[in-house]
Amino acid sequence: MTRRTLWLTRWEWGCCGGPLATGQQATLSVWPVDDGQRTWLIDEIGADLAARIDGVERHHEEEPAPERLTGTLSRLSTVSVLSRLIHSERPPLPLGALPAARRLVGPPGSGEYIGVPHSPFVTHHETVPGPPVVQETPRIPPGRGADRADARSASRARSAARAAAHAAADAEAEAHAARGTVPPPGEVEPRLVGYLVELDVDEV
Repeated sequence: MTRRTLWLTRWEWGCCGGPLATGQQATLSVWPVDDGQRTWLIDEIGADLAARIDGVERHHEEEPAPERLTGTLSRLSTVSVLSRLIHSERPPLPLGALPAARRLVGPPGSGEYIGVPHSPFVTHHETVPGPPVVQETPRIPPGRGADRADARSASRARSAARAAAHAAADAEAEAHAARGTVPPPGEVEPRLVGYLVELDVDEV
C-alpha cells in the first residue's frame, strides 16, 4: 500500500468539497506539485512542510486530473499560519468617482437609496514569521460530523464572537478615520489556509 500526502486548499475544498473523516474511503483528483505550486506552498506554509506534499487536490480545472486516487484516509490535519489584520490608507479615488456607493432600500423603482460610507482604509491579512500550526483532526471541515447540538452551539458562539470583533474593529477604524490616523495592527491569530490529507492508496 502506498501512502500519499496531499494538500487541500481551504477555499477550494470549502467551495464544493464534501466532508472527509479519518478511516473513510475517498477518491480525490490529484495534480503534481509543479514549480509554481511548490513556490506558492513554500511562501504560504514554509519549505519544511511543503516538502512533505507530493500532490495537490484540485477540482476546478477544465482538464481532467492526471491522477484519480482512491484509498483510505489515514490522517487529516488542519494547517494554519499566524497572521494579523493590517490597515493601510486607501489610495485616492479616480477623478469623478463617487465617494460613497448607494444601496437601494425601497422597492424596485422607488428611488429610495442610502449612502454607504467609503472606508478610508484597505485591510489585508499579514502573515507573521514563524512555522505553520499543524493540528490533527478527525474530520474536514473540523467540527462537521461531531455532536450536532454541540457543533451548532460552538458555531453560533464563534459567529457571535466574530461579529463582536468585527463591530469593535469597525468602530475603532471609524474613530481613527475621524482623527486622521491609521488603526494599529490587529492581534496575531492563526488563520486556516488548508489541509494535509494522508491517503493510503488502494492497490490496483
